[in-house]
Amino acid sequence: KEKRTGPPLPETEVGFADTYADAAFMDGKSAAERDALIDQARQGYQRALSRDPKSRSALVGLSRLYTRAEDKPHAVASLRTALQHHPKDHDLAFQLARTQATFGDWAGAAEAAQFALSLDPENRTYHKTLGVALARQARWDEAFATLTKAMPEADARYFLGREMFNQNKPEDGKQWVQYAVAADPTHANAKQFLTDLEGPPAGTPGTTGIATVDHREPGK
Repeated sequence: KEKRTGPPLPETEVGFADTYADAAFMDGKSAAERDALIDQARQGYQRALSRDPKSRSALVGLSRLYTRAEDKPHAVASLRTALQHHPKDHDLAFQLARTQATFGDWAGAAEAAQFALSLDPENRTYHKTLGVALARQARWDEAFATLTKAMPEADARYFLGREMFNQNKPEDGKQWVQYAVAADPTHANAKQFLTDLEGPPAGTPGTTGIATVDHREPGK
């Protein structure tokens, strides 16, 4: 068979770039080694794009590289470019939402998740992502309406109650967890949370009466 000559195909360039990107963030790499590998990965994705500007895998790979390098503007821009070329790709919109969330841009995450839902309205993961993004902006009613499209009412109320605690709204949070128990009297997590919140009886040796809370994503 005749051998192919010329530069590597775009997908081959992406494969090499992915390998460099993974290697850059392995444990034990010095700063200089990491920077060199990041540059090799970036150049590989860019070579692929020079031959195929619409390459989905190259643009997604480039965005992931920039995200891991904590470069939000380029990470977001790469996915926006991918969406311009593939405007009906709801997974790209979802990846944009997750990238925005990674950088704490909850308004941007909500906008991207809403776009993903416009393309795939019944996707439960997208509803949950949008609900979290709305909750992080203290848009409680909108978050509740969104989350209940993907989970039982009690689970949505419980999650939002916990989120209110994380946002230093303990009274509101406690009320929402109580609403969760009212919606589902068998909701073990909500009941346990309220029990832990009350703490042990006053005067119990070795206790302070202060309960600690952690954060969990909805449905976990």
